[in-house]
Amino acid sequence: MKDIILTIGILILISCGGSNEKKTIPTYQENDLSFLHLRFGYDKSNKWLKKPENILMLHETFKKIGYKNLISKDDWRSGWNWWLDVKKSPKDMIDSLEITYSNHQESPKYYREFWQRRVEEKNAETVYRVVREVKQIMMAEGDFELNKEYVNDTLFQLMSFEYPERELKENEKDSLLRYLIEVGLHESAYNLVSGENGQIWNEEWSKKQNEIMQLLSKSENYQRPWFEDNTK
Repeated sequence: MKDIILTIGILILISCGGSNEKKTIPTYQENDLSFLHLRFGYDKSNKWLKKPENILMLHETFKKIGYKNLISKDDWRSGWNWWLDVKKSPKDMIDSLEITYSNHQESPKYYREFWQRRVEEKNAETVYRVVREVKQIMMAEGDFELNKEYVNDTLFQLMSFEYPERELKENEKDSLLRYLIEVGLHESAYNLVSGENGQIWNEEWSKKQNEIMQLLSKSENYQRPWFEDNTK
């Protein structure tokens, strides 16, 4: 991945696997999420992430979740590659990007080209702001001012069930299922209840499966779900 937003947070949206095949029967309603594609990897041809407002939406939503809940202290300082073009820890990468921003024309090739792409995409100032704030957040204790205008409540709710990483309690699992149904992510709900996604399982769901299925709306059109069928 070549973009700083991916470096500092979006890679946590990448799924750990699953089938890319489309299901045929049954198919349930699944509302289209503007950020869904980030869960399954990054397509550099996709312009969505280049827009400053989307960068800020992700950043402010991650701030609400807590960057330290998304990136552990060990990972932050670790030298593993993070799929970057340069082998640096996220901490060192952020430091280098901050330093090279104001004089990127005279910087080493990677950083010169990185910031030049941001200039061409008209998001350089936004990315620099995010770089600085992430550095401050990861180095300091306490909370940081949140711009609620940019927080995406749906992304926040979905990610809060997965981060910080933990074993969900039974009431959290039920809350997740209710939330998926409430916001129209019925294919995701079906995959959890039916066991076709093994990421989260509640034994009580199998006892109430018929009752739960009555709450799901079928659809003739397949929309890739947040929780995919990962059993195949």
